[in-house]
Amino acid sequence: MSRSNESPVWKLEINGIKLFTKVSATEAQCNVCVDAVTNGPKKIKLTTGNTKVLHDHVSKHPEYKKQLDVLKMQEANQVKAQKGSLDKFLTKGNLQFS
Repeated sequence: MSRSNESPVWKLEINGIKLFTKVSATEAQCNVCVDAVTNGPKKIKLTTGNTKVLHDHVSKHPEYKKQLDVLKMQEANQVKAQKGSLDKFLTKGNLQFS
């Protein structure tokens, strides 16, 4: 199940291949890159609660980067629409306190 505040990098998937899989709270793996030593998926160290390193890694995969840009734009538009709805609600005086 996906959390609403989950980073969009976890949602990146092309042709059924997810770019990242969370291994633990401090490690993820890139399912596209191959580690030269283990010949398996490349492991990426995470700072707990932070996906910045994954966002940086996406730039190595242009097709996934395009998808991430679209997801970010969609999320920004959704937040903007929600804010607009809230602003309209508050300015029309629909807020009532008992």
